[in-house]
Amino acid sequence: MRDGIYFLKRGEAVKSRSRLMFLLVSAVFYGCSYIVQPVKTILGTSTYALEKKRSTAEVKRFQCSFDDCFDAVIALGATAKTKPLPSDAKKSVDPSEEKAKEINLNIFSQNRIKGLIVFVGLPGHIDTTEAGVFFREESPTVVRLEIVSLAESAQETAANLVFSALHKKFLEVK
Repeated sequence: MRDGIYFLKRGEAVKSRSRLMFLLVSAVFYGCSYIVQPVKTILGTSTYALEKKRSTAEVKRFQCSFDDCFDAVIALGATAKTKPLPSDAKKSVDPSEEKAKEINLNIFSQNRIKGLIVFVGLPGHIDTTEAGVFFREESPTVVRLEIVSLAESAQETAANLVFSALHKKFLEVK
């Protein structure tokens, strides 16, 4: 020991470097999912809460290919037409205003491989309220959609928007 610093012999230094490399490589191959989820949560991009709530999702099946169905829902990100919300029904509505309003839904996240689209900016809800649309291909011509949100009213609104748009393009499978 010289000046309080330990010097490793040449063989010991090589062993310690190789152990360090082994730990780093094994951490990479083992996976860093336990690190990724908290980081996604902090950044606000985690879909874990939506995935966890899928058991309460509103579900419908449509006769279409996965890509056609996914693209049709993505198209809602540009514009979607909706009827006045139930809270608006109590107000007197001018017949000229009764026409469907154009609503711009924001696509917060989309992943075709995982079969997931997350919308924010649902009408009548806080801009940051998320609604997830999960896709599952049951056969080459049948796709199951699950719509979920942490807010029940947002889930209902998203389901009405998505399902009404898909009913115009595809047949529902019972």
